[in-house]
Amino acid sequence: MNNAELYQKSNTLQKRDALQCLEEYVKKIKWKYDGDRVIDIGCGDGSVTSSILKKFLPYNYKNLVGCDISEKMVKYAIDHHATDRTNFSVLDIEGILPDELRENFDHAFSFYALHWIKHQE
Repeated sequence: MNNAELYQKSNTLQKRDALQCLEEYVKKIKWKYDGDRVIDIGCGDGSVTSSILKKFLPYNYKNLVGCDISEKMVKYAIDHHATDRTNFSVLDIEGILPDELRENFDHAFSFYALHWIKHQE
């Protein structure tokens, strides 16, 4: 899916499931409460990242990065959801992880993305 406007209008299932998952498991997450750094893998249009996941982060999280393989989705996410502590970048998680992202996060989330990965090793 490369049509971010259409995806944003039709991702009700993804939003519902992400919310349900976070409500169930957020109490089990061991937050640092001291500037947590969080990545959302497969963020799509950024709406789940910014309107759902962000609400479950500690108030003093350091940064939230949404990444997706689709340049069009990431551009839409940047244009509609980026803030001073929430940003988005293009990333193919099947490839080599860029140095600036290695060992740079305290928590990683992914909703409806990992099943698309052909080479999961």
